[in-house]
Amino acid sequence: MPTNWATPPEPNFVLISTLISTLLSSPFAAMALVATETTEYCNQLVNVLSKLHDPNDTNIKEWVATNLGPLCYNNVHNYFITQAILTGLSRETENGIHWGQMLNRISQELAAGLGEREEVLMLTEGVKFSGITALDVIEALIGIQRDSKPSGGDIVKLYKHYNSNDPPSPVFLRDAAILNALIADTFVPRRSNAHVEETLWLLAYAVSIVDQDSKRGSVGDDDDFKSTLEALKSLDALTNRITSMAQMQDHISAFLQATERQITSMALLHWVSSCLSNGSFYEWTMLREEVPPAFNLVDEMVIRHPFLWEHATTFWITLLEGGYESQDPLMMIEIKQKILDHLVLLVKVGYAVPVVKYISEHTGSIDESLRTHFVVSILSAIEAPYPKEFSSPLAQIVASLSQELPRFSEGFNLISAFIDVLLNTATDPSDSDLDLLIKLKSRYS
Repeated sequence: MPTNWATPPEPNFVLISTLISTLLSSPFAAMALVATETTEYCNQLVNVLSKLHDPNDTNIKEWVATNLGPLCYNNVHNYFITQAILTGLSRETENGIHWGQMLNRISQELAAGLGEREEVLMLTEGVKFSGITALDVIEALIGIQRDSKPSGGDIVKLYKHYNSNDPPSPVFLRDAAILNALIADTFVPRRSNAHVEETLWLLAYAVSIVDQDSKRGSVGDDDDFKSTLEALKSLDALTNRITSMAQMQDHISAFLQATERQITSMALLHWVSSCLSNGSFYEWTMLREEVPPAFNLVDEMVIRHPFLWEHATTFWITLLEGGYESQDPLMMIEIKQKILDHLVLLVKVGYAVPVVKYISEHTGSIDESLRTHFVVSILSAIEAPYPKEFSSPLAQIVASLSQELPRFSEGFNLISAFIDVLLNTATDPSDSDLDLLIKLKSRYS
């Protein structure tokens, strides 16, 4: 498309009448809009678009903010209908000129102006993948992302469309917020989800169907889909029968099998995390003799699935911050030390920086013996070179230790070698860590 026109032609807005008809015949017509009528809003939009006469990169941003933003940013559905129309028009040509590039730029600027309103930004992706079809699917997805929880109506709408001969893109369901919300509504103790079967079906569809065009009408025959759905159903039935950690041990092989798949691992980790609210479930006395089976399962998921590292870290931190007031102080230290060992595993597999940063930011609330154990465990497992984002918070943890380790003990030697490496590789005299390292060197030499 040319970047400059002396007398630019206006785009063909005849297509809008078709778009309006489609919108009015869909569930979109029942949605609450700022505009009194959908047609009224579309007429306003046509009028605004018709006034764009110099479509170039230098003025589109300002034009969108001045003319289009006020129409779209006050209501999520107005935003969606605008993106739908822009997408439809971007496929059209007028007098041999393709307006797609300009209209796509307008669409991008419109999305950029929303800032952090993620529930609306998702609409842009929705338009890209499904155009203006299945608008009630988009409405359901918006509601789930906004509330972090699906309603019964949302599940029914999604299941109806995805289990049809013309399903929407599975990309929608694979959105992290959507997957997490569906899992959180199902894999929890004492759940209230009345649409479990449909939810499990949607989860299996999301992770099994790659291209909906090649699967239309045949999803029930897809082997990956069927095996995934069966795995989810099996895990659901299993978790509904378990009420204590001891019972988990009796079914450990079935739980281990669930960790083989990403989606069942996500579901299992959420279920185990949800059980944290029931202190009796964990039966802390088991920690005196052995590691609870749930802990081993989380470790297995950490090793198998890197995308769960962040969630697993949150799981262990929640346990670490538990009070355990009913426990003997020495037993409480032992419990937390074993929890720290699981965080050390996350460091070993590659999730080092977030874990070390957390400990460095909470030295005041973590017992010194635990901090010492953490530092020695980390330095025993991680060798130089150390990236700055890892070494700096770890040095802060070392500095927080007031009790000297026995001279030339394993811990003393590890810390001394760590400090030497950092001092030998320091290249910036103004480095804020340099003074700290020099002070630490005087203690560990």
